[in-house]
Amino acid sequence: MFCPKCRGEFREGYTHCRKCDADLVDVLPPLDEEAIKKSKLFYKITSLSIESWLRIGGFALIIISILSDLFNTIGTIYQYSKFGHPDTQNILISIFGFIYSIIKDSMWGLFYIALGYIIRLLKQGTFHEK
Repeated sequence: MFCPKCRGEFREGYTHCRKCDADLVDVLPPLDEEAIKKSKLFYKITSLSIESWLRIGGFALIIISILSDLFNTIGTIYQYSKFGHPDTQNILISIFGFIYSIIKDSMWGLFYIALGYIIRLLKQGTFHEK
């Protein structure tokens, strides 16, 4: 017995899919072209290795953190200079905090990227040909 929606397989005696609540059929219909494309894309995304996910996540962490820190710092500086009396000390503290956050978040992102490369190298092993 098969589910025509999620294509799950069930033992005899079941009549409905637990996930989709669809009626089960004895034979699955062939996949259409759109479903094949979706399943290939899903397979490509889910079949990435852990080292690829670490590298992608490291880059994403760096980019998202920098953008977030930038918008927070701009908002803070705007609040301190809002009424024509800029609070120079707090503005400088905000700028140094922004620089610190960029360095910290970039180091964490680089750590994950490097970890991905290290795992890839360990999986490959070392081969010395003479």
